[in-house]
Amino acid sequence: MHDPAVVDGLLAKHAAATDPVLKNKILTALARLYTREAAYDGSWWWGTKPDTRGPYYKPIRWGKSADIEKRFRDVWAAAATDQKAFLTYLANKHRMNLEGIGEVEKTGGKKEKTIGEISIEDIMLALDKLKGDPAKGREIMKTQACAACHSIAENDPKRGPDLNNIGATLDREAIAEAILKPDAGIAPSWVDVTTKDGTTLQGTLAEKSETQIIIRNIAGIPTTLKPADVKDIQTSASTIMGPHLMDALTMNQFADVISYLHSLK
Repeated sequence: MHDPAVVDGLLAKHAAATDPVLKNKILTALARLYTREAAYDGSWWWGTKPDTRGPYYKPIRWGKSADIEKRFRDVWAAAATDQKAFLTYLANKHRMNLEGIGEVEKTGGKKEKTIGEISIEDIMLALDKLKGDPAKGREIMKTQACAACHSIAENDPKRGPDLNNIGATLDREAIAEAILKPDAGIAPSWVDVTTKDGTTLQGTLAEKSETQIIIRNIAGIPTTLKPADVKDIQTSASTIMGPHLMDALTMNQFADVISYLHSLK
């Protein structure tokens, strides 16, 4: 669709049309063609959150953008209030960034990189220099998905490995690594239990005694087994925790979270 001939045809059709509904449909098509997707160079997309603003992930102007902008400004100059409202809607929806017609995204200034944009090695080096604020980290943790699978406060329901005393067993670097590379260091309490009939259960080992073995799945639901029915209990070789849960945080925010978790002793 991003063909100069297509845009020229739409502009000519718009100029010749007399039906307001048809003219607006043509303007809608032109708004979508105002920018195109930038060529992927390997420096973006992966490790980022989906951008649903549309119509393109990384929009850039192209050869016909100036002609489309001129038509929008010409229409705007002669438009009544309701038509200007429609043009504003189109400009905003398609991220045209036309000064004076709708919103213009701010591009000035240096955007602080997020964890998802920084290598693990650089994160670890930066973490050595950042003390972090545990109080801020506690508030940030409330916005993360960790509590869905982990117990953080002492009275939280028991699901995945407890975090309420993680600072007593792991240093700051180990906590950071556990978040960035979950499979690199799995908590001993996160186990695979194999029964003698061949069934395998994965979860947190909540109790192991001479009379019973209790394992809680990630939803916190316990399964009680008789020791005589259990063939093997091993620390699990993998975790269901994904490696990109805090990619949207800045380095300072990440340091705050690590300091908060390290304070839980």
